Amino acid sequence: MIAEAARDAGYRVAEAATAEDALSYIRSRRRVDLVFTDINMPGSMDGNELVQKLAVEYPSIKVILTSGRMPASAAQSAALFNPKPYAIPDALAMIGQLLGPDGPNG
Repeated sequence: MIAEAARDAGYRVAEAATAEDALSYIRSRRRVDLVFTDINMPGSMDGNELVQKLAVEYPSIKVILTSGRMPASAAQSAALFNPKPYAIPDALAMIGQLLGPDGPNG
């Protein structure tokens, strides 16, 4: 739902089913300014592990972690935490805050 809402707000959005897929996409040298991910992900890597890899390999990428099962204290400090359930407008505001004045397509 957040991907669709971000598209509707004018953001370019790529979706990945797993953290491994997201990392592969980023490593293919595509421009990525922000990653919005759940802590609980299918595959061998969870959202926290993705955040750790991004912090080392791509420190300029901003990250929002979300979870409905884990407390904010479970999130990596390199990311903002947005607990589920969240309101779509609030999540979009958080994205806008992180991306700054350039906003969508900046």
